[in-house]
Amino acid sequence: MPRPRKDFPISFCLSLRKRGYSYEMIAWKLQQLGYDVSKWTVMRRLRDFAPSTQHIQHENPGFNAEKFEETGLDLLAGEVESFDELMERLEGCDEA
Repeated sequence: MPRPRKDFPISFCLSLRKRGYSYEMIAWKLQQLGYDVSKWTVMRRLRDFAPSTQHIQHENPGFNAEKFEETGLDLLAGEVESFDELMERLEGCDEA
């Protein structure tokens, strides 16, 4: 038999998440308000309410996700030296 769901204000959590709060900070804020929740509980519950991102490629079929991801990895690896170079690499991402 599963555990009962913990009740806490989802709309409050969504507004904090939209403002950039981490799941851990949201859980801490809720604990300050008297709700006994963990960051994992907050994460699971917000996952149910967050819009899905799986449909993005289908809505914009002209977007080249592979090139975008490749450019992002190059940026993380330090292979992109300037903002102008980054913009040049991203230029073709809107074409399939």
